[in-house]
Amino acid sequence: MAKNLFISGKPGVGKTTLVIEIFNKYPEKFGGFYTKEFREGGVRKGFLICTTDGKKEVFASKDFKSKYKVGSYGVNLEVLETIGVKSLIEALETKEIILIDEIGKMELFSEKFKEIVLRCLVSSKKVLATLKFTSDSFTDKIKSLQNTEILELTRQNYDSIKNYIETWLRN
Repeated sequence: MAKNLFISGKPGVGKTTLVIEIFNKYPEKFGGFYTKEFREGGVRKGFLICTTDGKKEVFASKDFKSKYKVGSYGVNLEVLETIGVKSLIEALETKEIILIDEIGKMELFSEKFKEIVLRCLVSSKKVLATLKFTSDSFTDKIKSLQNTEILELTRQNYDSIKNYIETWLRN
């Protein structure tokens, strides 16, 4: 089995839900972060970055004015770099498995993020990450790394992918 395991799939298929479910089963093994949407009045307003040790901060919001935008969301790279990147550095030093959710459009604005992702992927640590479905030069580069496997998640194969990840964790 590969050292680096990427979960990819179309938006809304459950990539983040899956990695959070896995993290919650084995929290002591993981370091890193995941992203989570937040809503007001039933409407998605943005995304939080949540570290495995409990830090949370708004990372992208419809209310942010930023030169970095994805759709109607302004992206706060400072939050990504001070919380997310820092959690990955700490995971490299102290944890068995590194969680990165997500390697996506918003995160790829940051050179610091891309640099630490590459460090994680070439380290001796296992990496469980979600990866945007569409292609670009950075994600194509990391997909081609040795010891890397990409699983495409669908609603139909959710349980089998979850079982595969749990087997991967035990090996």
